[in-house]
Amino acid sequence: MGKKKRAQPDIEEILSRPWCYYCERDFDDLRILINHQKAKHYKCERCGRRLNTAGGLTVHMQQVHKETLSQVDNALPNRAGLDLEIFGMEGIPEEILNQHRQRVIQQFYQAEAEHRAHTGNPAPGTSHSTAGGPNPSKKPRVETPEEIQKRLAEHRAKKAAAAAGGSPANSGNATRPEPSGNAQNHTTYQYPPQQQGFAGYSDPHVPPYGAGSPFPPQQAPYPGHQPHYSAPQGPYGPPQ
Repeated sequence: MGKKKRAQPDIEEILSRPWCYYCERDFDDLRILINHQKAKHYKCERCGRRLNTAGGLTVHMQQVHKETLSQVDNALPNRAGLDLEIFGMEGIPEEILNQHRQRVIQQFYQAEAEHRAHTGNPAPGTSHSTAGGPNPSKKPRVETPEEIQKRLAEHRAKKAAAAAGGSPANSGNATRPEPSGNAQNHTTYQYPPQQQGFAGYSDPHVPPYGAGSPFPPQQAPYPGHQPHYSAPQGPYGPPQ
């Protein structure tokens, strides 16, 4: 199993952490704070000895190295004085404690507001609509009947234009209708245009006179002459 994600500390947990008077750093417990002060603020630069307070370091410098300590090392500009005897969190003035508390509260809520603005998450107990966040919750878009009719008309117009084009490139998404029933397995035979064989008689199977036609064209001897039927002649003359 993976590591359990650590929850973000609340404001009370942050305020209860011990912090250094000289550099405003906070620590997990008081022992780490005291070791930090000995290593960063109360350490002798000549011999490397670590003292417990700034007063102890001042006495050490005067007695051992015959020098006078002017300020606390690695401290903020307004916290480098030697007039206060600080050990851990003991000796910090009440005014400085209140200022530190107000500063921590302000930084905590400012960082929380920036995080919510960056992620778009509302504050606990509020919503985007009430908080006025930059990313309000989205609502599903519902089309009106007029918009649906307009979209359908545009689709039909595109389909008609594609069918009029006649080429696959202009057909778009138009689909070719499939034959229904058993008609898809049969082809419909179309007879050729009707041709004229004899005058007054038409046969769709008789080609016109010309290539492959055994019948000559019917010609009238003079205008207005109507053809008449004559009995075929047999080998022994006309029938009686």
